[in-house]
Amino acid sequence: MDTGAREAPSWRTHLRAALVALHVAVVVLSAIPSPEGGLDRRTWDEPAVKVELAAWAARVGMAPREFTARLWTVATRYDAALDVILAPVRRYERWTGTAQNWKMFIAPHRFPARLRVEGRGALPAPWEVLYEARSETATWMREALDTERLRASVFRWSWPKYRATYRDGCRALARKVFAERADVVTVKCSLGKARTLSPDEVRAGRPLDVTWGSSMEVDR
Repeated sequence: MDTGAREAPSWRTHLRAALVALHVAVVVLSAIPSPEGGLDRRTWDEPAVKVELAAWAARVGMAPREFTARLWTVATRYDAALDVILAPVRRYERWTGTAQNWKMFIAPHRFPARLRVEGRGALPAPWEVLYEARSETATWMREALDTERLRASVFRWSWPKYRATYRDGCRALARKVFAERADVVTVKCSLGKARTLSPDEVRAGRPLDVTWGSSMEVDR
């Protein structure tokens, strides 16, 4: 039996343990639920957010308008306090490159966005649908635009805070169209939204009721 005294851990071991503990503490603090990115009145006017707020208002027995007003007050104060607490955490994340781009999902998105790209020649030429998400006929650049990465970009474009990014994306798509189609002089991008169907609606063959908006035109 070994009865000798064990060798004390070196300072490197203690330092490593302290750094691991620090990183775990930062990750835990960073995971505190936060309304970050959601405190924008324009965002709260989006159909997906309105539906979710109305559902929660019904759960707590309040009118949607009263519930939304109170929630806004609580959320802004909570976010201000959290900014103070997490200031050193965010500096650490920037220094170490460990910031998380995504927070936890808070609710299903019942009104996902879809993209449509149209082109036309000189007036009075009509619009021609070149690409439309989920279409079997308007399939221009479908292999690229239907990929997960670009569908994620389209999701962002539909939110007010990403309108500048949407504009840049539409311009990039227009340049591609102009390079391929000498007859096209104007490109139009539009974003459509439709409530996702319930299982019963899908089984009944009900079509999506897509509302198109946020249109943007780019001239050659």
